[in-house]
Amino acid sequence: MAPIRKLPDRTRSPLEGRRQSPIAARVARFVRERRRANRLDQAELATLANVGRRFVSELEAGKPTMRLDALEAVLGVFGKTLDLVDLERTEAAGATRAGGADAEDS
Repeated sequence: MAPIRKLPDRTRSPLEGRRQSPIAARVARFVRERRRANRLDQAELATLANVGRRFVSELEAGKPTMRLDALEAVLGVFGKTLDLVDLERTEAAGATRAGGADAEDS
C-alpha cells in the first residue's frame, strides 16, 4: 500500500511566512490604496493593466518577486513608473566596490 500523501494546507496564504521586503510592502500599499481610491476591484485593475487578477492579488500581498513588465503596467494605470533613485551615501555604507560608486562615471 502506498503511503498517504499529505495535502497542502489551503487555509494559509501562499505568501504567509515569507519575509517581505520594504520596497515590496511600499508598492503593495500604494497599489492597494490607489486601487481602492479609484473604486476598482482587483479584476478591474488587472483588466486595465492587461495582467492577471492573481498578479494584482500577489502584488497587493507584497510578493517579494514579480515580473517588472507587469508591475510597470499596473503602476502605469495610476500614472506611475519605476525609476532608479540614488541612495544617500554614508561613510558607514561607503562604496560598494573599489573606486567608489562614481568610478563608473569617470
